[in-house]
Amino acid sequence: MGTDEGGNMDESGAKAARRLLRIISDHWRLTCVDRGAEVEALDLVDVVYHPGKSEPALNVVTPRRSTAWVAASYIQPGLTRLRELGRTPRVQ
Repeated sequence: MGTDEGGNMDESGAKAARRLLRIISDHWRLTCVDRGAEVEALDLVDVVYHPGKSEPALNVVTPRRSTAWVAASYIQPGLTRLRELGRTPRVQ
């Protein structure tokens, strides 16, 4: 990934980092679904939860794909939904 003279990531480096993060996020989401988790969309976040398992990795609130930043006001309903499902509220 490219950096400028000051050690800051340049545009090509930022693009590469975003691409890598999308790949990781997509893989994580597919792995959760393959393990039986379900995904509910709530505004700018997804609530990923497993109906029969309370494992933290399978029960989280995460930004929707292609969302760069999410305000706390959008995360809170997702955390509330996890509580309704009897899960520990967690953001990833």
